[in-house]
Amino acid sequence: MSEFRHGLFDCCGSMTDCLIGYCVPCLEAGMASNAAGQNIVWNALQCFFYPLLVPVMRYQVRESRGIDGNIVKDLAAGWCCPCCASIQIKREFD
Repeated sequence: MSEFRHGLFDCCGSMTDCLIGYCVPCLEAGMASNAAGQNIVWNALQCFFYPLLVPVMRYQVRESRGIDGNIVKDLAAGWCCPCCASIQIKREFD
């Protein structure tokens, strides 16, 4: 198993993602979903139901990439700091 390439609070590593994530967070969630290879319907759902689906996306990415963690951490990250979680997911695929 491995770790995410970027930590949850390493948001400022990419200023573009940081600005989009904090100014238009639902767009960043859609971009993260797109980067993760999810279909257009899932991208739209990420935008419209932000931040409710961010933990689900984080869980799916973590499972597909063999990243250590558990659903409790995914829920905590996705609901306590959804913009940071979305940025972390998107940066995982950059």
